[in-house]
Amino acid sequence: MQETRLDTARIRAARRVIDPVFLDTPLYRCEALEPGLGCAVSIKLETANPVRSFKARGTEVVASLLAGHGARAVVCASAGNLGQALAWSGRGRGLDVTVVASRCAPTAKLDRIRALDARLELVDGDFDMARERAAALARYDDLLLVADDAVLVQEASIIAGMRTLLDHAGLVVEPSAALGIAAILEDRDRFAGRHVVTIVCGSNVDLDAYHRWVGADPGSGHSSHSWIS
Repeated sequence: MQETRLDTARIRAARRVIDPVFLDTPLYRCEALEPGLGCAVSIKLETANPVRSFKARGTEVVASLLAGHGARAVVCASAGNLGQALAWSGRGRGLDVTVVASRCAPTAKLDRIRALDARLELVDGDFDMARERAAALARYDDLLLVADDAVLVQEASIIAGMRTLLDHAGLVVEPSAALGIAAILEDRDRFAGRHVVTIVCGSNVDLDAYHRWVGADPGSGHSSHSWIS
C-alpha cells in the first residue's frame, strides 16, 4: 500500500481550524463525463466560497499554525488563487501577507489580493520569477515562505480538459481546475474502470483568456448545458 501523510486525526484537526465557509463543498458523480473518459468521475466543486478555490482550506491550516507559533509575516508566490487564499486566511489571523505575482496574472485576481489587504509585489516575468522573488524576500526580510506544489501535464490536454468540462458538465473553469481531467486524457489506461475524484475550482477565470483557450464565450450559448459561473 502506498504510504501517505494523511490520517483521520490530522484531517479532523485541520477541519477544526478551517473557516466553515470553506467546508462541506459539493461532491457529486458526473455521469456525463464518463463515456468519453472511460472511468467513473466525481467532481468536488470548489467555486462557491470567497476565493473560489480549494486552496483556502490549506491556507487556513497554515495560517492558523503560523499565528499559533507567533509568526507575524508571510510571503508566497502566486498566479492568483494561492495569493487570494493566503490573504484571506492571514487577514483573519493578524498576519502581514505579501504576495509576489507576475504582472501578467489575471487583473481580477490581483485586484482581489489587494482588496484582502495583502501587500502585492509584481514582477516582469513568469511564475518562476515570482517564486524566486518570494524566496528572496523570505531570506532577506525574515518572512515565512508558503509554497504551492504543481502537477505537470501538457497544455493541449489542459485545454481539452477545460472544453470537456464545459461540454459535458456545464462548468466554466480555469486551466488549473482541469488538471485532473487532463491527467485522465493523457493516460486513459491508468484510470480505465476506476473511480476518479477531481477538484474543480476557478470560476473566477479571466473570460477573455477563456475564450481564447476554449474557443467559446460563456455568454454565447456555445453549449446546451447550464452554466455555473
